[in-house]
Amino acid sequence: MAIRGGYASHILRVDLTGRTVAREPLPDEEVLRKYIGGVGLGLWYLMREAPPKGKPPTRMCPSSS
Repeated sequence: MAIRGGYASHILRVDLTGRTVAREPLPDEEVLRKYIGGVGLGLWYLMREAPPKGKPPTRMCPSSS
């Protein structure tokens, strides 16, 4: 799936601890339209995968717009 005018169809997830790389499909079009651009999509991933309240963050999400 690709939305006309912007997104590729996958993201690349890199696990530095486990030393793995995985190609994953993008979330649904509804999410892509709500969180526009690379920065918005990166924010969606960070919110979705944030640790429980009170624990230090362990994620880094570089993205481009």
